[in-house]
Amino acid sequence: MPALELSIEKRLHILLAEDDQDLREILIEDLCAYKFKVTPAINGAQAIELLKSPELCDFDVILSDIQMPGADGFALMQHIKEFRIQTPLVFLSSFADQDVVLKAIRGGVYEILEKPYDLLRLVNVISRAAIFGRVQRNHLELLKIVSSMNFQSSLSETMIAKVARIEKEILEFQKFPH
Repeated sequence: MPALELSIEKRLHILLAEDDQDLREILIEDLCAYKFKVTPAINGAQAIELLKSPELCDFDVILSDIQMPGADGFALMQHIKEFRIQTPLVFLSSFADQDVVLKAIRGGVYEILEKPYDLLRLVNVISRAAIFGRVQRNHLELLKIVSSMNFQSSLSETMIAKVARIEKEILEFQKFPH
């Protein structure tokens, strides 16, 4: 399969939490075919441990099943919220009734996809989520810079470069259908 054309400098790194071993292996194979780097977790608890590891937590997107033994997708969502992890979470589930969808959306989940999944849609959602996450992280970084600036002084070159990068990423994000 051809790689999806994205103007992102590095391979996207996906944390995949899925308890079904067969599906996890298929997802890894499918996502690697689109040049994604995938780190698997057998459940939400293992995904949370991976997120706690500073050398491993450079994930662009977290893709998780909802119903898993031990820590489920909602426990993972809660951990992401509590520790203010700025990585978009996408749920992939065969069980997504209205209550589940509402709980996920209110909890900050980027999107919920149903199993069986459409690979092209999954790749598109992951790509958009990654761009959204980068824009969000850059926005927070920019807010920190602005809040620490002395407004009496002129904008620094660093500030101008960050604004230009954020504007470019917003334009990239707008290219994808929502």
